[in-house]
Amino acid sequence: MKKLFAIVAILAIAFNMMAQDLVVSKKDGSSISIALADIDSLTFTQAPAGNTVTDIDGNIYPTVAIGTQVWMAENLKVTKYNDGSAIPNTTDNTEWNALTTGSYSWLDNDDFNKDVTGGIYNYFAVATGKLCPADFHAPTHAEFVTLNNFLASNQGPKLFSVAAGGTNESGFNGVLCPIRGDAGAFAYPNTGLWLWTITEKEDDVTKGYSPGIFPANVYADNNWFKVSGYAVRCLKD
Repeated sequence: MKKLFAIVAILAIAFNMMAQDLVVSKKDGSSISIALADIDSLTFTQAPAGNTVTDIDGNIYPTVAIGTQVWMAENLKVTKYNDGSAIPNTTDNTEWNALTTGSYSWLDNDDFNKDVTGGIYNYFAVATGKLCPADFHAPTHAEFVTLNNFLASNQGPKLFSVAAGGTNESGFNGVLCPIRGDAGAFAYPNTGLWLWTITEKEDDVTKGYSPGIFPANVYADNNWFKVSGYAVRCLKD
C-alpha cells in the first residue's frame, strides 16, 4: 500500500510540473515512456491470488486441478465448522468409541501433528456438510471414483507425495496418515492415507465410504464404521 501511495504522489508531481511523458521503470532495468496526451486513464490492480483456499480458522491450503475437479492438496485441519461452531476434540478412547456426533482429534492427541497429518475426523463431522471451507465440500464416493478413474493407472504413486514414496504426478500430495479406529486407538502408521467421503454405505448405515490410498495402489471402495477417524480432503463445488 505504501508503494501505491508513493506512485500516486509521484504521478501528481509529474502532472503538476506539466511533464510531457509518463516513464515507467521496470524491475529488469528497462523502461516504458508514454506521452501523457495518449493516456486516457490509469488503473492499479493487485496480482491474482495463488490457487489456495482458506478455512474458517485461517488455515490456507494449496489446491490442485485434476481432470475436471479441483482438490485441496493438503489434509483438512480445521477445528470449527464453517458456521463458526466448534468441533469437539475428543482425546479419550472410550469416549471416542461412543460418539454419535461430530468430533476430531490430532494424531496421538498431539497438536504438533496438525501440520503433519492434519485433523482426524469421524464420519459424523463429515456428514454435517459444514466441515469444508466455503465453495468446497466433502467428496462423495462417486466423486472420488471419478478422480481414481481419471488417473487411469498407478493411481497410488500419482496421488502420493515423493516424500511418502509416490511420484505425485497428480499434485494431490498425499501423506501417510494413520487412522483412529472405531475403538479409539490410533493405528496403521506409515501405511497409507484413508479419506472420508460423505457417502454412507448402501447396505450398512453404520459405515461410510473411506477410500484408502497407498503408495502402490488405491482401494476406492473401502468403507468402515462411522465412528472411525480418517483424514479429509475437500473438493471444490
